[in-house]
Amino acid sequence: PAGLNEEKIISISGLSGSSGKQIKNFSSGMKQRAKLSLALLADTPLVFLDEPCSNLDRNAIEWYQDLIAQYTTQKLVVVCSNSMPDEYSFCTSRVMITDWKPGIS
Repeated sequence: PAGLNEEKIISISGLSGSSGKQIKNFSSGMKQRAKLSLALLADTPLVFLDEPCSNLDRNAIEWYQDLIAQYTTQKLVVVCSNSMPDEYSFCTSRVMITDWKPGIS
């Protein structure tokens, strides 16, 4: 979105205290925050998320939900999840795929 610079993105990600660290030294939760921030703040109309809450604690899941609410109102967001409602509670449509195996019709 317009008006977002590097400092603002780092602030939104909740990683300001670690801005001097290399990503390879981040915890798995910090890496997930960085990836979600980049995906959801990108200037793109479509976002695909695969198990976006993996490696996130309760506070980070709330942060994710806030980020979705604030920055995806004009985007199509597709979420793949293994039944973790926090990941897709904002979705308006759902497609359930059960017992699907590639190559079998």
